[in-house]
Amino acid sequence: MASAAFVAAPFVRGAYAAGKLTLAFWDHWVPNANDATKALIDEWAAKEKVEVQVDFITSQGNKLLLTGAAESQAKSGHDIFALAHWLPSRYANQLVAMNDIMEPLIKLNGAVNGTVEYLGKVDGKWLGVPATVGSQIKGPCSRIDLMKDLAGIDVQAMYPAGAPAKADAWTFDAFLKAAEACHKGGVPFGIWSNGTNTTIAHLTIRDTWDNEIIFNPGAQSPRESYLRLLLIDAGLPRPQTQIPVPGVDGIPLAYLDLGWPEYMVAVEYDCDQHRTDRRQFVKDIRRLEMLERMGWNLLDLLGFNHSRDFRRTSFERRS
Repeated sequence: MASAAFVAAPFVRGAYAAGKLTLAFWDHWVPNANDATKALIDEWAAKEKVEVQVDFITSQGNKLLLTGAAESQAKSGHDIFALAHWLPSRYANQLVAMNDIMEPLIKLNGAVNGTVEYLGKVDGKWLGVPATVGSQIKGPCSRIDLMKDLAGIDVQAMYPAGAPAKADAWTFDAFLKAAEACHKGGVPFGIWSNGTNTTIAHLTIRDTWDNEIIFNPGAQSPRESYLRLLLIDAGLPRPQTQIPVPGVDGIPLAYLDLGWPEYMVAVEYDCDQHRTDRRQFVKDIRRLEMLERMGWNLLDLLGFNHSRDFRRTSFERRS
């Protein structure tokens, strides 16, 4: 029996025969949401014989954002990192292509939602596998009775319970007509707007120019948005916005307007206050010296007004 056990041993799979994975997920604020995620992971891990360590990282104080930025710069950290919102495109040059996983899944289950593809795929490269936790699928809310009474649209008939949708006629033009009808009926509808991430997610606008996102949640001023588009128009890769520069304790010492953290290069736009206010001017000098000691190359554009000003500065800097 001892001999038989010895011979059979190499063919017995241990509890964690397939190795170990470390995962980082957003720490969801909905009660028990993390437990549901963890249960699915544990079920998969047991089946595949993989030891899995899951870290749920809070978004409070931008900790999740800072952790991703730190691991990106260190090129070390979790094996799998849950990226929310527009973060996949921010790290497009560093993420491993997931086409070998996504293409069979799409072939088996059909095309993914257009919003998911727009956020998760850049230049034909899938940057991640879509997940439901923290997704950008914003389900609409409407008053079924008002849509029927004022706009003549039977929402329940278009989307019958337990049956395929019958909504081929529900186009954007139909939506606008419904909006006009409800407005005339004294019940206008629309979307609230403020500076929260949820609003920003709703208000993303696609431009016809290479599907670039005009509205970016990191922009702190119209001039910064203009500068970002000029950078792309000049042929540079899409820059990251509001780049955190963490200190030794992980707390950010500064945030840079735009740039490419993987190359330690940043571009900033400063209004006239940075030139006319002596206190701000001195503070900027000390900040610049600190960043240069940390290895950052900073291009500071002070009150530029025309795209040709930037292009001339850009090409002089390149040379």
